[in-house]
Amino acid sequence: LTISFLVSGTCCSLFVLSPLLLADVQQLPSVWIGFAMVPGAVAAAIFGRKGGKLADAKGNSYVVYMATSLLFASFLLFSTFTAASPLFIAAFLLLGYVGQSFITVAISNSVSRTLPANQVGVGMGMLAMANFIGQGIAISIYGKVVDLGSTVVPSWNPLFSSMTGFIFSNMYFVLAGSQVVILGLYYVT
Repeated sequence: LTISFLVSGTCCSLFVLSPLLLADVQQLPSVWIGFAMVPGAVAAAIFGRKGGKLADAKGNSYVVYMATSLLFASFLLFSTFTAASPLFIAAFLLLGYVGQSFITVAISNSVSRTLPANQVGVGMGMLAMANFIGQGIAISIYGKVVDLGSTVVPSWNPLFSSMTGFIFSNMYFVLAGSQVVILGLYYVT
């Protein structure tokens, strides 16, 4: 449940921070922001089912490792190329959405298989509650950090070279690091 809480908190950044990034840094109107997010959503829908089959065939651990790798790559690319073309942002979202889809399937599958049959219903309810609370807390933090902004803090990512969007770069850099923590926690458990 702790891992699911962290995963849902980090993955909701794809739905929250990406539109804010496209609006604040690239100055895109909302219709184009929606178009930039569509390819990732389509990829998540297509690959979500394949992730479930992959979890059944190769195991949940395999899918979690693959998913955290995709999410790490997505967040690191976001952090490095925050001011890049919206087409690149859409491509980074593809990686992130597929990773989010895979890790959600694998974590849900892990929880349902870990619990005894008479506790699966309550356990899945706890999982849904942990996801809901994790997303709520994370969204409020992301929104507050973007609202506060900063003109003093430099980019924490040494590969980031733009003069705009460093708040987003730092947030995505922290999210990339969180994927390493999540992977470590999953490995230990």
